[in-house]
Amino acid sequence: STQSTWAFDAFAHLTNFSINRFSHANSALSSFGLGDGQGRKWATQELFSHLGDALPPTTGPAIHDLIVKTLVAAADHVNSIGAGKPQAQDCFELFGFDVMLDADAKPWLLEVNVLPSLESPSEFDYRVKSCVATDMLNTLLLQVPDRSSTASTPLTTNAVLRRFEDELHHCGGFNLLFPTPHNLHMSKYFHPTEADAALSRWIREKQAAKDMQTFLQSIHAG
Repeated sequence: STQSTWAFDAFAHLTNFSINRFSHANSALSSFGLGDGQGRKWATQELFSHLGDALPPTTGPAIHDLIVKTLVAAADHVNSIGAGKPQAQDCFELFGFDVMLDADAKPWLLEVNVLPSLESPSEFDYRVKSCVATDMLNTLLLQVPDRSSTASTPLTTNAVLRRFEDELHHCGGFNLLFPTPHNLHMSKYFHPTEADAALSRWIREKQAAKDMQTFLQSIHAG
């Protein structure tokens, strides 16, 4: 609500929940997770809706770009950990990005949490975090491992592409940030694995086919 006195407190949102929950002004735990533009904890869509025209349309893409650049910067280190280990293809990680917007709506990365809290002490937390957990597990397409085998066979190129398509189909509320036709050029900033390279080639081919289809349709329309 624009009439809320705390909504314009410049210091209200500078601390995370683990600290902010001890605020004397809001001792009731429920006040932190009411949702729908209330309390101290808002969903991203609610925050963007509340700020309205104060946020330029580039804010969302800028946050996505910040996340991609952060992960690209760590890609070589992460890939080196799983190098030569086929089992690494079945590993995953859920990251929590803390981002702050300045007065010009420019996003700044505060930190990346490798173990973001999925604790749900309120109905709002449960609504948001249960969706995150559900979509994450659906995207992973986890299968019961074969206990009779101690080794894992590396995925073939076709298997990588099929898995990628399946993940996109089951990702729910998650968005694909990388690789996309708009940021494939960022692959030059790390050493792509064979699977990364195959996926990049496939995305370029799909985009080229899409561009050709659009071109042919424009000729037909003309």
